[in-house]
Amino acid sequence: MRINNLDNFYDKISITYLELEEQLKTFDLIFYPERNQKIEWKLPLPLLCTPFYFYIERYKRIPNQEEYTNFYIQYNEVTLKGFKLNAEEQWGLKARLYRAYPSFVRDFHFGLYLKSKNIFTDVFYNIEVDTKFGIDIVVQNNQNSFGLKLYTNTPIAQEAKQMKDFKPKKKVDFKCIDVPLEFKGSHQIGKFFLYGERELEIVLERLKSFDNFFVM
Repeated sequence: MRINNLDNFYDKISITYLELEEQLKTFDLIFYPERNQKIEWKLPLPLLCTPFYFYIERYKRIPNQEEYTNFYIQYNEVTLKGFKLNAEEQWGLKARLYRAYPSFVRDFHFGLYLKSKNIFTDVFYNIEVDTKFGIDIVVQNNQNSFGLKLYTNTPIAQEAKQMKDFKPKKKVDFKCIDVPLEFKGSHQIGKFFLYGERELEIVLERLKSFDNFFVM
């Protein structure tokens, strides 16, 4: 698959990574320990990432944890009603959405951060590329593209990544690399651990090893 005919989400917004960081300083993060088995493994829940990006496109800002959760439930109201979730399952859904939220923030922030550096000719995000191809960000240099797969280096995230990689994915016509986030020493804004200069250097070093991708 070639991505040139797809919309780039970053072309639709004017938020900078510094403006985003100012927002994040005011945001709280809450995590609930509940992991409802039906919610986690048995239900074909609607995509978790789609409402996050639709919220940003609609309101021109990033949602906080509660806003994202409420918007997800509203956005998928018909489907969720069809599941007929009981109170325990509804709480399990909220816990899962709360856990997923920081990863969307990290990925979105890193894309904005990469764009600000003017190292690449383009930085690309598209929901279809994310959900169908398992690629979080695509960086481009002239006619060459490279996919970045972002995840935190924790046991739970590793397990989720293995499951994601195991699922059959469509093929892209460019190479991809894993970019794990180590919490220790990462770029921290408020309660958020983010990708930053350290991870950018990792990406650049990996890209330099490929003859067909020339970093500007």
